[in-house]
Amino acid sequence: AQPPRAWAAQIPNVNVLAMDVDKKGAVYIIGNFVGTVDFDPGAGTAVATTSSSSEFFLLKLSYSGAFVWAKQFNTNDQGMFYGKALRCDGDSGLYISGFFKGICDFNPGPGVFSMSAPIPGGDGFILKLDTSGDFRWAKEFNGDVNVQDIALGETDNLYITGEYAGTADFDPDTNNTFLLTTPFSSSTNAFILKLTREGNFKWVKTLIGQDQSGGQGLSVACDTTNKKCCFVGIAGTGTDLDPGPGQYMSSTRCSFICELDTGGNTLQSKSINGTSWLTSVLYDSGFLLGGYFTYIIDVDPGPAVQNRYCAQNTWEGLLLKLTDSLTLDWAKEIDGSSYSAITGSKIAIDKNKHIFFFAKFSGSFDLDPSPGIQTLTSNTLAPPATPYDYLVAEYDSLCNLIWSSNIGPCWHRIAPGYTTYHGDIYLTNPFSGTIDVDPGPSSYTLTSSSPRSIFIELLSTCTGSAVPQLSVNASALSVCAGQQLVLNASGAASYQWAHGPAQSAVGISPTVSTWYEVMGTDSAGCSGFKTVQITVNNCTGLNESINSEKIIYPNPTTNRIMVPALPGSKISVCDLSGKQLMSDIEAVKGGTDIDLSGLKPGVYLVVSRSELKTEMVRVVRQ
Repeated sequence: AQPPRAWAAQIPNVNVLAMDVDKKGAVYIIGNFVGTVDFDPGAGTAVATTSSSSEFFLLKLSYSGAFVWAKQFNTNDQGMFYGKALRCDGDSGLYISGFFKGICDFNPGPGVFSMSAPIPGGDGFILKLDTSGDFRWAKEFNGDVNVQDIALGETDNLYITGEYAGTADFDPDTNNTFLLTTPFSSSTNAFILKLTREGNFKWVKTLIGQDQSGGQGLSVACDTTNKKCCFVGIAGTGTDLDPGPGQYMSSTRCSFICELDTGGNTLQSKSINGTSWLTSVLYDSGFLLGGYFTYIIDVDPGPAVQNRYCAQNTWEGLLLKLTDSLTLDWAKEIDGSSYSAITGSKIAIDKNKHIFFFAKFSGSFDLDPSPGIQTLTSNTLAPPATPYDYLVAEYDSLCNLIWSSNIGPCWHRIAPGYTTYHGDIYLTNPFSGTIDVDPGPSSYTLTSSSPRSIFIELLSTCTGSAVPQLSVNASALSVCAGQQLVLNASGAASYQWAHGPAQSAVGISPTVSTWYEVMGTDSAGCSGFKTVQITVNNCTGLNESINSEKIIYPNPTTNRIMVPALPGSKISVCDLSGKQLMSDIEAVKGGTDIDLSGLKPGVYLVVSRSELKTEMVRVVRQ
């Protein structure tokens, strides 16, 4: 059975374009919005208003579905900012790529970083932000460049695929150019581009078409261990599917897969002949591909012929497994009735090698590619009616169906979906009216308060008692500004502090009151979260400065401390405001023993005064 719903949220009056998830389970969503939008799905508010007809946003929610932040990217009145690809690089940053027109400010903060592109037409772009949503850099690809996907390659490298038309400059350095030109200005060619993770040009390769049917790169993947990359897409008749000096000509309209080494040299290329769209590719002991097709296609990229057929005016789902040498391992189709359609499909795999298939569909489909039957029927009419339903299905490594479900009706023909290594499933799509977003036997309805909203939800087996119950012990919860203290988490097998180390204990020196969050993961791969608030005081009740060199031990302490001080000095113990709690303790030679057992756990100031000097030290009572 499918994992239960962990949470679901909605954002009104926006459209979603892509989604990604970081290693802490936080979800990032990009899209467009018009008018005034509250991006906080909870009780709080995070309001943004467009200054033009449509503007771009980036939203971050935590693993628990709580609002973290939202960023807005401004354009001029005729401008358009369309990010189609999003990739999270651990803690180091976020990469967004797509195309834009007019004048767009790529810095969502108080600063400005504007770039301009022609109207009509447009240019491609790639943008880097940190995981707080702050601007790092943006680069422009001059020409009609449309990015479809980004993959993280070997250390310090990115791979990008899409299509271009006419003449385009793929070197984003304003002092250099690397031009490619399509044979026909009205058609497109597929490309794969390599950049460093700072946006510097390495190389670009293209598949040159000989007719006007065009081509597109739709998905890119990397094998960082073996230093290889591949991209898939569609190509017209007479396209050279070898981007290197060799030649591998397509004999008909086809989908393609092309593998290269990290230097951009072609390793191998193959085609799936017929009208299909390979929209997703992954390395998985060979190659795992997902997509959809219509009419007749040959799923065997080798000399053998294995045709698959569609019913009339139907688009069916497709899953392929190819070996390392691009020979067919297996092919599965998701059969539909006449006038049914699957589109916008994506795939993912988890630690069990289970395959997750995300798509939009209308009509009726048998999601079980084996002799069994499991029919799903959309809540919408068959094409050309819109909207579509959102489809998610899980298969084992041999493509045997485990479960499938649909949510709808939804808008948009793409189906952003994401599955983590541990099997958490994230879903998002636009909708209107009222829909049930729980794919299981229970019901959880959302009602859009605007003509169109998006839903975001997490399905996870790690709910309730399966979630690790974390605790955090702080050496102090109330401290002076800049004081060092230790937070220690327990209750899980491994830990990751937000913007901190992957260990149970973390040392901090806060200067303002703030919250600290840790994610703990158990041996089953389930994660839980715990936050702790540290209150920072100005400690203005005492005029003397803290003596960081004076040693009082033990510190932290459970009861007693030993205070070295000049004989005859007077010792007092104060709270952080300077109020004396213990006073006029006579210092003795060799150290003065003081019992703090009568004080509550917290941070205190131990002050020793003599005719020669006054010293003050922070002490933590646990």
